[in-house]
Amino acid sequence: MSVDIKFTPDPNLSKRLEQAAEAGIIAATLAVEAQVVAICPVSTSRPGHVGGNLKRSITHKTYTHDGSVKMNTFVGRGDGIVGTNVYYAPYVEYGTSKMRPRAFLRRGLDIVKPRINDIIGAAMKRVLG
Repeated sequence: MSVDIKFTPDPNLSKRLEQAAEAGIIAATLAVEAQVVAICPVSTSRPGHVGGNLKRSITHKTYTHDGSVKMNTFVGRGDGIVGTNVYYAPYVEYGTSKMRPRAFLRRGLDIVKPRINDIIGAAMKRVLG
């Protein structure tokens, strides 16, 4: 008795794997961004002051597998960056001699970190089917 197995490789497999990996990284980055926004402190220190500029400024970037920049997506092949361009963000994150630190970027990542593999895996499954 013999068994004859024929395997026909998917000619698009490499591209599909790149798309799946990219989708996973984007999903993980968006999860971190959402958590960072959720815990970002908002100033209520002055009467009549409407805070939230720091929270509204949080965004992300990604790079595609070919290295091109996708706005509001990635940086580096397989890297995700969540951050802000607000000048005072480091003072809020790390504190000053007169203000205690209120970490929101590092803490947001720490909260999501245990779920990142699951988030990436689920996104890859959606792309690969």
